[in-house]
Parts: sequence; structure tokens; C-alpha cells
Amino acid sequence: MAKRHARLETLIDEAIREPTPTELQAALLIDPWQICEDPLGFTVLIGKASLPSGLTGAEIRTSPLLRLEMHQGWARTLQAYYRLGEYVSDRTGLSDAEIQRAIDRNRQLIPSRPSRFEPPGSSRV
Repeated sequence: MAKRHARLETLIDEAIREPTPTELQAALLIDPWQICEDPLGFTVLIGKASLPSGLTGAEIRTSPLLRLEMHQGWARTLQAYYRLGEYVSDRTGLSDAEIQRAIDRNRQLIPSRPSRFEPPGSSRV
């Protein structure tokens, strides 16, 4: 259990760095998108995903949000980087400070629920 907890904390630390241009170019585009809370209490993004090739996919819900850079057009979740299209304000109208508090809460909740998450590339993220 301690090993999984340490691995999740390492993933969180790594996940909040800025993406390289290559990582960002390869990231899914979510357009339009919004912020919401999932049934487990994590703040996530939902929206319509598009592949870098231009193929449009279905509605997605991301893994927990760890960093959001709206003005730079990207977000980082526990699982991946995402490019951001049009933001559709949710009904709650979260302020920037509230969004940051929700992200900070995600960073605290993830290690407290280690059985719920596995590293990127596994079947359970």
C-alpha cells in the first residue's frame, strides 16, 4: 500500500510540469469542455474529444484534474495532457480560486484512494 501511495505522489509531482511541444501536439483536444465533479468527488473535465488527426470522438470524462492552464490552452489530469478548445462555463460558475481549490483537493484525494488509480498506460486510471 505504501509503495502504491508513493507511486501516486510521484505521478502527481510529474503531472504538474508543463508539457513539451511534442506532448501537447499529441494530446487529445477537448472542444467544447467544462469542469465538473465526478461521483467520487474528484474534479474532472468533460467534453467532446478530438484526435490530433482531426477525427472527432465521443464525449469523455477525464481522470482527476491536476493542472489547468486555460489561457495557454491545456490541462493535465492524472492520466494525460489535453489541449483545450472552447470553455463552456458550468452552472456553478466557478471562479479561478475555486477551480484551484478543487485541483488542490484532487491532489490530496488521489493518494488517499490509491486502490482507485493505477499509473498511466494501465487499464485503471
